[in-house]
Amino acid sequence: MIFNTIFKHPHASTLLWTNLFGFMIAVAGRLAQIYVRDAKRPLPAEIGYMLIITSAIVCIVQPITGAYTLLAVGVLIVKYS
Repeated sequence: MIFNTIFKHPHASTLLWTNLFGFMIAVAGRLAQIYVRDAKRPLPAEIGYMLIITSAIVCIVQPITGAYTLLAVGVLIVKYS
């Protein structure tokens, strides 16, 4: 039986959530591309501010992280909105 077996193994659970989060980030990026293309407007600055705040918190809590890239994306969204 496969149901509810991955959470018994912490490394497999971490891998699953990391992959799912990466996929959802890709989906969000694609939705942003579609919005910019169809609306012919930049993304709202609120999205950039949310990314900046969230990634800044992650960078403080866990300095060795990839959240710095989201911080840069947030700054670019605010700059061009």
